[in-house]
Amino acid sequence: MRNLIIIGASDFALEVWSWLKQAKGYGVEFVFKGFLDDNPNALLKCAYYNSELLGNVSDYVIQSNDVFVCAIGSPLIKEKLTKSISEKGGEFINLIHENVIMLNHVKLGVGIIITPNCIVSNDCVIGNHVAINFNCTLGHNVSIGNYCQISSHCDLTGYVSLGDRVFLGSGVSIIPKVKITNNVVLGAGCVVFTRIAKEGTYIGNPAKRIDF
Repeated sequence: MRNLIIIGASDFALEVWSWLKQAKGYGVEFVFKGFLDDNPNALLKCAYYNSELLGNVSDYVIQSNDVFVCAIGSPLIKEKLTKSISEKGGEFINLIHENVIMLNHVKLGVGIIITPNCIVSNDCVIGNHVAINFNCTLGHNVSIGNYCQISSHCDLTGYVSLGDRVFLGSGVSIIPKVKITNNVVLGAGCVVFTRIAKEGTYIGNPAKRIDF
């Protein structure tokens, strides 16, 4: 039996913890051990949820039966922390809720989180350390790069392609065959009709890049 550690103890991580016992493999392949978080205030949230904060990411000494997932919303922070754990020899597993519908020939990386009520259609490819929040749909032949964060109620239609470190706010809709480059943020409710080839933040319907 492996011991699962969730990196991060903020709100998204606590959501994941709340449905963890309904994840595929829980109690058979792994059980929950605790959280790692560099924010000292995380101790208060863990106590509120009657769970354990094991310490911070940089100081934690990995044990032989430890496995990890990273439940942090920021793609950049997620990349930094997962690389830190990997460099120390940590192993990442996938955490997928038992009611996720996953069709044929889906290719999964490692460290993936897929929450309740999501649908992953045929021939999708999901990279490493991707998190897909509640009620999302991935159409056939969707490709998602590493470290992406997909918020709730997003709809990625057939042949959509996301680069690395893409963040989708709630309710984003992307029409078929649209490609989105690395390091893009799509604000809540965006509708994307054309290719996004430039990094940055986009909002609206149709989605347009904004400058801060």
